[in-house]
Amino acid sequence: MYMQDAINGLQTDEWSRVLSTVVNWIWAGLSWIVAWEAELFGWLLSGDSVWAVVGKFALLVPPAAVLVAAVWGTMVSLYTLPFRLGRAGALLTGLLMSWWDALRMAWFYWAGLVRFLVVLVGWVWGLLKLGVQLVWGTLKGAVTSPFAMLDATSRNFPWCTTLVMAAAVADFRPANPASGKIKKDARGLQLAMEPIGDEMPRLAAKKGSRLLIGFAAETDHLEDNARGKLKRKGLDLIVANDVTEPGAGFSVDTNIVTLIGTDGDARRHPQMSKDAVADLILDRVVSLRKALAPLAAKPKPPPKPPRLRSVR
Repeated sequence: MYMQDAINGLQTDEWSRVLSTVVNWIWAGLSWIVAWEAELFGWLLSGDSVWAVVGKFALLVPPAAVLVAAVWGTMVSLYTLPFRLGRAGALLTGLLMSWWDALRMAWFYWAGLVRFLVVLVGWVWGLLKLGVQLVWGTLKGAVTSPFAMLDATSRNFPWCTTLVMAAAVADFRPANPASGKIKKDARGLQLAMEPIGDEMPRLAAKKGSRLLIGFAAETDHLEDNARGKLKRKGLDLIVANDVTEPGAGFSVDTNIVTLIGTDGDARRHPQMSKDAVADLILDRVVSLRKALAPLAAKPKPPPKPPRLRSVR
């Protein structure tokens, strides 16, 4: 009994020493990977600046991870070689293919980064071009829009039934534009202005049955000034508002308008939204169109048949 226990104890100690030797042997071959891996990633994640760390991380960390995985796989495969004695060729082929795949992964990753950078540069370049085009278009429109609007109005006026002119682009312009920089003078600066030609009277002279609707933004004598503009411009209806009243004019969403027609009737309306003012103007346009509609022509009687003359 005691002898059997002693033998079992000796066997257990022997197997423990064998197992410990095998583990130490295996770990001796693998421990360098851990140290190398720590040094590799420690270098990759360190740098003199944040951008250096970000650049290393983006360019090198994924390929380095693939490389570490390949090294671990290779070492584990080598330790299993005694169990693959009849398949050494297949093992070598598998190792070579694994490393080939690892290199392909690293290459495809870098190629993908290059393609991404090219696409990113294209996006940035496209956004810059779009921004320049928008700025240039805005500046060009600010300079040429008055002339473009005048040309478009003149060309399309013959085809319209009602023309609504909300506001002029400007009422005055410099009489003598300077060709260069105006130097500062102790006497100050006097800028001579001249009125811009009014397009509405010219269109009114050939309006025919068309309706012309204008606007009058005034600060005093609202109805008197609006009636004068109505007559001077040859309008059929003018929408007048006092821009000094609270809730009317500019920089607000409401307006207080007075509609004055050629019959002299002035209809003042309470404060309302500008959408409601637009509906109000269109309703008045419809009523004016009905009033100006020509009377239906009376049907002409059929021509009398020619008289027949008897032939002898």
